Amino acid sequence: MHRMLFVPFFLIVGFQSYAAIEPITESQLVEYADLAIKVIEDIPGKAVVPFYIDRSPSLPLLPSIQDPSVMAQDHENLIPIIEKYNPVVYLHPDEKYFPITAEEYCTGPQTAIALQTDDSILIPQGDVTMDQVYSFYESYSQKSEAFNLYFDITQGVTFGSDPSKNRDENNNLTTPCSVLTWETDDALYVQYLYLYGFNGPFSIGILHGDDFPVQDAHEADLEHVTLMIDKGTRELKKIYYSSHDRYEGMWLNADNPDIAYEGTHPVVFAARSSHGNYPREGTYIRIYGLGNDITGSKTRWTPILRRIYVNTDERFDPSIMGWCYHAGNLGKRGVSSPFAQAWFQNSLNEIGREYDTVPFCINPKSPNFVDEVIDYEEYKACILSKIPLAKIPE
Repeated sequence: MHRMLFVPFFLIVGFQSYAAIEPITESQLVEYADLAIKVIEDIPGKAVVPFYIDRSPSLPLLPSIQDPSVMAQDHENLIPIIEKYNPVVYLHPDEKYFPITAEEYCTGPQTAIALQTDDSILIPQGDVTMDQVYSFYESYSQKSEAFNLYFDITQGVTFGSDPSKNRDENNNLTTPCSVLTWETDDALYVQYLYLYGFNGPFSIGILHGDDFPVQDAHEADLEHVTLMIDKGTRELKKIYYSSHDRYEGMWLNADNPDIAYEGTHPVVFAARSSHGNYPREGTYIRIYGLGNDITGSKTRWTPILRRIYVNTDERFDPSIMGWCYHAGNLGKRGVSSPFAQAWFQNSLNEIGREYDTVPFCINPKSPNFVDEVIDYEEYKACILSKIPLAKIPE
């Protein structure tokens, strides 16, 4: 036990300095594999009981792409493409931090706008509007103090929009997501933006709950899937699965055998708590086996689609799309808004990595993975063999 206690704190240093944990010895590899197994067996750590806050009935909502007003503005005739290839997303059986609408997160009755410097409130809870959010973009976005702004949210928002109130007749989750489109000389791009209220903490060895920065917990988790479509044939050519940052995601050809389809819809698996997107169920090994992304299928999410536009497009409406241009962070520890992300309407900045180099192991058989047949010893052996490949991203 004492030998294992040392490793997580050793790794805390390693998170800050890549060279601090290279090279690793064979004995350390075994130790990391033991800890990686323990992470699987020992979740949840601190008990987390989700609860949800009712959305204000007067909250202005971005209309879906099936709304007549949106269809009338579809000058490019892209709505059929957006609907045809809308990914089906599967959330992990243990997921606690669900998707949330931008309206509920950014302008709902539980959200204020505050300053990082002293946590002073600029706009109190319930008074934030999309127009106000966009006005801060216009006055702050070119200034160094823009990082001071953040959405100050309550804990209830971290669990997302109430999944029990966002269901269709087949019990699929339908919480809306935003869709952005653009084109280049030879391709159309459709980008689906998935907003979650919280990026849950990684359990690393003895570190559970949300106590250490190294566990990477933060408010507002913004992920995406980008589709590249042939402009002539309008056939799907490539899919980008986002994961953590623009270096850990991956482009896959649409005919890759690891991609499943439900009709014309590519299947995406969102990792537990961190919501990184992947084409397969299993364990994607990260940070020497101690920050793994684990995917599984339980909740089937088929989002209602809401189209957004860049602010240079005449169809951009700050009164319902202003959150896309929030000048600061989406939470006190949160990520920046879409416009500040390198991938937003920019496929060239979705750098990613080669899919074949991503360390992967099939999930072990357990109550949460009843369809898998691999046992823990095989799983441990797989983790052990892949850990040298699962370095901290540069």
